[in-house]
Amino acid sequence: MGKLLGGVAIGALIAGAGIHFYYGLSHEDGAEVAAPTEVAETEATVEGAREFLAEVEEETRDFGEFGARTAWVYANFITEDTEYLFSRMSAQATEMSVEAAVE
Repeated sequence: MGKLLGGVAIGALIAGAGIHFYYGLSHEDGAEVAAPTEVAETEATVEGAREFLAEVEEETRDFGEFGARTAWVYANFITEDTEYLFSRMSAQATEMSVEAAVE
């Protein structure tokens, strides 16, 4: 059951990010999102990578249930309100993905 929920959560995050990118990457106020220009240079270690992955996995797991439930509600009850909730969740999922990728 846990693997199924994890798969659904990851699918929802991917779908949300895909929809967000399909309709345009922007903030709610209409400002375009700029690509990061600076990357902090730190020495990578195996232990640091393990800690980073554990942290990202925990954040993704915590957000995954919320994302999956939001996607389900939007898919079954399509209204302006659920569309708004889904777009907010998609934006947050994208921001989390970008933050993790930049680190």
